Amino acid sequence: MTEIEIYSQCLKLGMTPAGASGATANILAESAGNPRNVEDRSGINDDRYTEMVDNRSYGNFTTDAYGYGLCQWTSRNRKKDLLDYAQGHGVSIGDASMQFQFMAREMRASYTYVWNTLTHTADPYEAGYVMCKFFEIPADTERQAQYRGNQARSIYTRCSGTTLVDPVDPEPVAETYWPPRMICKGMSGADVMALQALLTAHGYTVNAVNGAFDESTDKACRKFQSDKGLAVDGIAGNNTWGAILRR
Repeated sequence: MTEIEIYSQCLKLGMTPAGASGATANILAESAGNPRNVEDRSGINDDRYTEMVDNRSYGNFTTDAYGYGLCQWTSRNRKKDLLDYAQGHGVSIGDASMQFQFMAREMRASYTYVWNTLTHTADPYEAGYVMCKFFEIPADTERQAQYRGNQARSIYTRCSGTTLVDPVDPEPVAETYWPPRMICKGMSGADVMALQALLTAHGYTVNAVNGAFDESTDKACRKFQSDKGLAVDGIAGNNTWGAILRR
C-alpha cells in the first residue's frame, strides 16, 4: 500500500489527520505497507507464508514469534486474536481492510491511550511517537519513537495539505491541491474552501467559507451525503466530490 492509501484508511477509521499521519509512519516502518509481510528471519516468502496460514497447512502462526502484517503482530495472544478475527470474517490473514479494522479494534480494547491519541491529537509527532512507544514497541523504542514522530510530521505535510508552522519562522501556509483530496474535519486548505463554497451554493449552511473544515462544515457535509444517498461519514472523497460538483 502507498503512503496516501494507508493515510486514507486511517482517516476512515476515525483518526484525525495528525493521528492518521502517525499511524502511517508506524505502518510504513513496520511493514512498508505490505499486509502480507512476514518477518525476514522466518526465511519464508511473504505470499507462501500467507497461503499456508490461510489453507491451515502451517499451524505455528500464533507461536512462531515472527512479526506479520501491516503492524507486524508478533506475540502469541495478538497473533491468535488476528487469526481468529480473519477467520471469523472469512478473509485471508493478509487482507489489508481486515487488518485495519483489527488494528482499530485492538487499540480500542487494549490500547486506549494510543487510540484516544490518534483520534484526538492535532500533533503528528505525538501520534507517531505514542503509537510507536505504546503499541508497536520495537527494539530501541525511544529512538524509533522519535524517528517515527518526525516521519509523521513529513507525512502530515504531504497528505493533509497543511504545512506545519515553525514557531521560529512562521512563514509556511496551507498548500493548494486540485483535484481535491479526501478531506474531513480538522483539515484545511483551498479544497476545503471549495467544498464550503459548494455546500453553500447547494443550500447547506457553514459558519464561514474560510478553508477550515470545522464542525459546521462536517455537519453540512454529512447532511449533503445523507440527502444524496451516500455513505454518511463526513469525509469528502471521490463520491462526495462527484456528487457536489454535479448540478
